[in-house]
Amino acid sequence: MFLRQRCSYFTLLRPHRSFTLSPIVRPPSAAYYSHKLVKLLPQKRSITSVETLNYNPEFKRTKQDSVTMSTGETVVPTVYGVCKPLGAEMKVVLSNREAQICDLLNDVAEHLKATRADLPPVTLRIAGGWVRDKLLGKTCHDLDVAVSTMMGYDFAVHVNEYLTSKGYETRSIAKIDSNPDKSKHLETATTKLFDQEIDFVNLRNEIYNEDSRIPAQVTYGSPSEDAYRRDITINTLFFNVHTLQVEDYTKQGLQDLADGLIRTPLPAFKTFCDDPLRVLRCIRFASRFGFEIADDIVQAVKDEKIKHALLAKISRERIGIEVDKMLRGPAPRRSLDLIYSFGLYEIVFAPPQKDVQGELHDTQRSTQASKLVEWLSQANVTNLSPTSDLEQLRLLYLATNLIPYCGMTYTQKGRALPAVEFVLRESLKVKNEDINTVSMVFKRIEQIQQAVRNNSEKAIDRADLGMFIREVDYVWPLAVKVSFIAGLLSYHDTIGVTKGKKKKTKRKLSFFQAFSHGHVHSGSLNQARLTIDIPPEAQSIISMYQKLVQQTLDYGIENCYTFKPILDGKTVAKMLSIKPGKVIGDLLKEVMAWQLGHPSGTTEECQDFIKLVWQRRQQS
Repeated sequence: MFLRQRCSYFTLLRPHRSFTLSPIVRPPSAAYYSHKLVKLLPQKRSITSVETLNYNPEFKRTKQDSVTMSTGETVVPTVYGVCKPLGAEMKVVLSNREAQICDLLNDVAEHLKATRADLPPVTLRIAGGWVRDKLLGKTCHDLDVAVSTMMGYDFAVHVNEYLTSKGYETRSIAKIDSNPDKSKHLETATTKLFDQEIDFVNLRNEIYNEDSRIPAQVTYGSPSEDAYRRDITINTLFFNVHTLQVEDYTKQGLQDLADGLIRTPLPAFKTFCDDPLRVLRCIRFASRFGFEIADDIVQAVKDEKIKHALLAKISRERIGIEVDKMLRGPAPRRSLDLIYSFGLYEIVFAPPQKDVQGELHDTQRSTQASKLVEWLSQANVTNLSPTSDLEQLRLLYLATNLIPYCGMTYTQKGRALPAVEFVLRESLKVKNEDINTVSMVFKRIEQIQQAVRNNSEKAIDRADLGMFIREVDYVWPLAVKVSFIAGLLSYHDTIGVTKGKKKKTKRKLSFFQAFSHGHVHSGSLNQARLTIDIPPEAQSIISMYQKLVQQTLDYGIENCYTFKPILDGKTVAKMLSIKPGKVIGDLLKEVMAWQLGHPSGTTEECQDFIKLVWQRRQQS
């Protein structure tokens, strides 16, 4: 009877394009950098790991840089313009470690030129994302060095030979063979210099066939060829370690970085035909930096040939990796909005195609949900806004983005499974932990919504609410938020915001209009003075969810899915002289229900209760 009573609640429930390059000035050198390094490899064998080490360059630089970076002269770094969206000067300011690495690489190249007449002169350039991030004043730990006239591994060997000849310790070199499936189209050598992991790879040119994103032919290339093969112009920049200057072979990278524009170095249609994954990379970088996307990219992405290529040429693992990076980035909402607006939702989050029951709901609900998640994360709604835990926020975006799949199932091996599970497992190839978590959440959405309604009419008692939370299990905190967002979808365009006090009469903007018009910037909402403007119907939903969550806090059961029964199975079996089996599991549920209903109860009192429950079972 007690168990039946407890179970009754379980069934409830978007710049002006102008750009001027600064006059060329002497590049950074001298005391602009300080080379005091402690315990950084390579280090001389005679120096202990706790002593200070200065790397002393062997070859002095020429022309503008007539002194090496380890001398005492201060030189202002070259300014390449101003990034308008960020309002920051674009210049490369090397850290101590990076400056020393550039000195070392320059020395090795000069040493080879002086001692190996059989080898062509080698030029070294740091490539890609590191250059972009340094120009934006950001930190980047991915240091890729492009080698002009030899394979990356061969040059890495020369680096170690040079270090050994100078009495420095060396690190091992790992050769990573070509692996196109993981976007490694040419072998790479990885090692560490001054405890900084570095990849060496030769400049290359790529030729593609129509049926694959994997290059049909990869050859040695010029810096220009290497730049034009890349995905977007802001990733085509090089930093020459000999001249200490940024090189822009496409003549577009620096300007686009200044203007805050995502553009492909070649026509977008060709770029995406060669490698359709670049579509998702454009979306990710536009969201990450808050940059606009060039019109030809928008038109190319909407071309059916490009959409077909995304399905046919890109592995689901690669798509899933890009989506995961978006969700872990600074602006997941914009990433998801762009996926939808480009007509890519059913390609990226592909549904099952066979044995499907139910329908895929309006996919626009995914963008509505992501907007609500952003509002919830910034508006500080008591008991409901996610914490500063970025992992929780990632899962919330992931789960709510799949709300259009609510109620849709597919059959596999005779079992009806939620379509959400298929999208996670097959379309995105996410880790099992995410599959299990999000799938469990979707199974509980309707139950939680029912519990919220019931509790608004009459408070659910501690035991019933606690047992329900235990049934929902560890996904309870996430499931409540997903259920809440699902319940608010009908009001997504009516939840508003008024920013600050400018005049006597305020102009009320939709919260999301404020975003699209640039009145409120993603990532800085918590610094804006926001007045939430919520219609009564939506406020009622918010209040009901707040009440339920507050109740769990008042009861002290918000984490009760972690509670251990006051009596364990062995104790119950011995006490009742029965053998272990399913009945013990049922009795332990009775123990937990009693325990939740009697937070001050003793072990002895619980034993008496279980004996009574068992006696009644025997009599019935």
